[in-house]
Amino acid sequence: MAYGALAGLRPINGLYTSFFPVLAYFFFATSRHNSIGTFSLASLLFSEPINRLTLQYYNPRHPSNSTAMSDEEYAFRLDLALTLAFCVGVLQIIMALLQVGFLAAYLSGPLISGFMCASAFHVVASQFNYLFGIKLPRVYGPGNLLLKFYNLCTHITEANVATVVICIICIVVLHVFRMYINPFFRRKLKFPIPVELMLVSVHLQLIVLRHNC
Repeated sequence: MAYGALAGLRPINGLYTSFFPVLAYFFFATSRHNSIGTFSLASLLFSEPINRLTLQYYNPRHPSNSTAMSDEEYAFRLDLALTLAFCVGVLQIIMALLQVGFLAAYLSGPLISGFMCASAFHVVASQFNYLFGIKLPRVYGPGNLLLKFYNLCTHITEANVATVVICIICIVVLHVFRMYINPFFRRKLKFPIPVELMLVSVHLQLIVLRHNC
């Protein structure tokens, strides 16, 4: 679900991305190059052209200050995502036919490590709207990371306190389970405790109780 939001789409698209590649893996399990899921860096790279083209060419009929994505904007973004996924697939087939995979051998370890470390800052900055419950101006191009932090500082007084508290609690719980609880029960349990699913379930239950009261 987080990967769907990180890619500039809806969380349900993250569930689709996690489900259908597994079906492909069922038939192509002997392939060493078959990917059965996504990760934050791929979602972030995927969101960059979608957000940029949406900002340039999408004109909403009913502008809103809400952080939620309208159905009209979602349809526009989904068309861009499908087109981008198709073009990337065609490009990968062409690269496989030309056997240009050897170029990856020229990427040094420090280069890849630095790239992955820097991408973590971009991933965090892309989630400011959701972490603080505010709608920040969209910025792209060189220096956009610094502009995102600047926009956060100028709009921090508009943050939703309840959203911030929930995010802090979830981050603390995830960190405690990952660093302490799951390693402690690793020898006793054959699978890790699904704390992410537990948090989502508790959050949904609280929403249902809030609306029923």
